[in-house]
Amino acid sequence: MKTLFKRILETGKNKAGSKADGPRPALAEAEAGAAVGIEIRAERDSVCMGDDVLAPNAEDLFFFPSEGVDALMRRLCTYVPQMRNVVWEVVCERKTLGYLFSDESGQYRYETTDGNGSVSELPSRSVFCRYYYDKREYSRERFPDCATLLERVKAAKRDRVNTGVASLCSHEKTE
Repeated sequence: MKTLFKRILETGKNKAGSKADGPRPALAEAEAGAAVGIEIRAERDSVCMGDDVLAPNAEDLFFFPSEGVDALMRRLCTYVPQMRNVVWEVVCERKTLGYLFSDESGQYRYETTDGNGSVSELPSRSVFCRYYYDKREYSRERFPDCATLLERVKAAKRDRVNTGVASLCSHEKTE
């Protein structure tokens, strides 16, 4: 892993060959030998039957310990398929870290739920991206006061929590 991390530092590319995000504030740490890379395993829902051929849809992402959750969210924006008007909930150990959401042009933005802690402080080294699109459960008719799909997804999630209705996803463990 040190060799791979050294290649990331030297070339600015991750293992898939895509450009790494922005400047590396931890470069001095790495050169001094103080930084150890953190590997985060990202998995996501399939979005269609053709996507299932490659399941599980997973990728290993590498970070410096000092990088924040916002760096993770930016990387996930390039990891999930580019689609229009969708929301991806980013979950780590059943805790929502934030949301990725796209507009009409398919460009993703993100918001975090608990600020910008370090990736080294995450409860586990894996995240799951749960996919939501404009279907009946998240329709404008059901949530007329919610202007965006992101607002409707959050409202539906609050409804499930408030009513005690829980849905088990295939990647979540039962207790």
